[in-house]
Amino acid sequence: MRTLGSMTSWKHMVGITEIMQLRRPCWSVRDYTKSASLKREELVDAGQPTYNTHPELVAPTEIMPGISSEEFALRRQKLAEAVPPGSLVILGAATIKQMTEAVPYPYRQDADFLYFTGCQQPGGIAVIDDRSGFCMFMPQPDPEREIWDGRIAGPDTAVDIFGADRAYSTRQIPEILPEMIRGSSKIIYDTSSPKPLFWGLPDIQEALKNYRVQTIQKYSHKLRWIKSPSEILRMKEVADITCQGFLKTMSVSKHFAHERILAATVEHECRIRGAQRMSFPTVSAGGASASVIHYSRNDKHIQEESMVLLDAGCELHGYVSDMTRTWPVSGSFSDTNREVYEIVLETMKECFKLCKPGATLREIHMQSGLVLSRGLLKLGLISDISSIGRSYRTFNPSAVGHYLGMDVHDCAAVSVDIPLQPGVVITIEPALYIPVNSTIPERLRGIGVRIEDEVLITSTGHEILTESAPKEVDEVESWLAQCLHLTEPSAQINLHTPEPHQELAYTTEKKDFWKGIDVECDTALVLSQNNGVAPVLVLNRGEHIFYYSILLEDLWCSLQAVDLVHGLSTARMHTRDLRYGLLKLPFISFSGISKYQP
Repeated sequence: MRTLGSMTSWKHMVGITEIMQLRRPCWSVRDYTKSASLKREELVDAGQPTYNTHPELVAPTEIMPGISSEEFALRRQKLAEAVPPGSLVILGAATIKQMTEAVPYPYRQDADFLYFTGCQQPGGIAVIDDRSGFCMFMPQPDPEREIWDGRIAGPDTAVDIFGADRAYSTRQIPEILPEMIRGSSKIIYDTSSPKPLFWGLPDIQEALKNYRVQTIQKYSHKLRWIKSPSEILRMKEVADITCQGFLKTMSVSKHFAHERILAATVEHECRIRGAQRMSFPTVSAGGASASVIHYSRNDKHIQEESMVLLDAGCELHGYVSDMTRTWPVSGSFSDTNREVYEIVLETMKECFKLCKPGATLREIHMQSGLVLSRGLLKLGLISDISSIGRSYRTFNPSAVGHYLGMDVHDCAAVSVDIPLQPGVVITIEPALYIPVNSTIPERLRGIGVRIEDEVLITSTGHEILTESAPKEVDEVESWLAQCLHLTEPSAQINLHTPEPHQELAYTTEKKDFWKGIDVECDTALVLSQNNGVAPVLVLNRGEHIFYYSILLEDLWCSLQAVDLVHGLSTARMHTRDLRYGLLKLPFISFSGISKYQP
């Protein structure tokens, strides 16, 4: 068991230094001297960041952040070597799905298409074989559509951007692709979701009749299953962002105890740190709602004596995160909640012991069932260990984990009986879901606990990628205790020399905090964080409320906060009201302070 001394590993995660040092996203242009290609300086906009359009974001040797053009070429080479000789692999971009008339869902690329091409745009097809190499069919740019949707990567730029050996317009698919199909022994594509651009071709239908078709997942998932060093860095980065989002959400949960607000908080915190989207609908479940595994209503107030289960993940440059924490919104576990929570936590620790090369997900799952069953027996919810079959599924019908990578449930074609190897990322998420019914002791009804971490299998064992968000009981309570506290009106706060663990104070005494400006300090908050104290002021002057926020945006150390306050006298400020739950808070926007960069 870790001691409180190890808490520095997750306390510092929310500091502004770590936030600002997130790796810059990068794409790149690969320089090909093919006749169809354009020179890099001629490229204007390829529909996604490139080195010539986003030099502040893009490294010249990469297509996706941290993933070089050479790595993409190696992936395609491995795929061509894995499929039967003479095979033709057809990869289709994800189609655009409509929410309603003229309103599309946010676009997300097919993971296989993205993995082998780096193309983030719809409408394309990639063809790979061991004879003619890498060919792409891309939509022809349409100036009229560009008015509505912006620029896209057409066939002329596919060679330069994505490294295609040949590129054609999608209009040429009926002319060119059938000949490729006829000359191939096997046709390999995503049979579970065939793309309309090529599905209707007579030669595809003929290949189906002659049993010449295989599914791409049989080969692609094996390649995606083991992450490269550059992919592992991306997985660590998106895990770090998610942990920071969880830490911030935990810190405000006592005073904004509503499922919707906590869900919005973690999503906001992930997005402002660079995530493109959430990787699945956020589960923010308070009280008995936590006993519903995929609860997604997120529409209830959370009672003070209850726990909240937050399951969330985000996506950063094609790679996703997935983690869960359960904690008491009051800041302290009740005896009953602690008893259930520690059973789940002990199960997780036992599962970690098996997270190493050679073990399988099924073996880890069986171990979790044994440990949870012992806990259920102790709680009086089952009568004996032999009843694990039926009774265990009553309180946890889900698997203890899954593979993780470009998809949340990644590489589904890889069996859970395959021995784990270094470079594989899995989740470990033991849980207990105790329903509300008359057969359950009243003290246990409606308790739901799930704890989920991301685990990288290494040559020597494993590394927990989401370790920086606390889960030990004492660490959770300690973290919540260090966050924002509301107390009865008491002493004044000295802005420049705040005392450690100073709590909310009210005063009507006028203070000259700003040069030449006499203000009345109605409310002041102090947050102890990062081995320092970060003051947060609400200053009332006339009818305007100036809110100097370092809590809801980013956490700054005490010295930086003082420097900012000195600069406020000359800063241009404007305010607006922000309704946050039932509490009306003012919100400040700084436009004249160079140091403040949320």
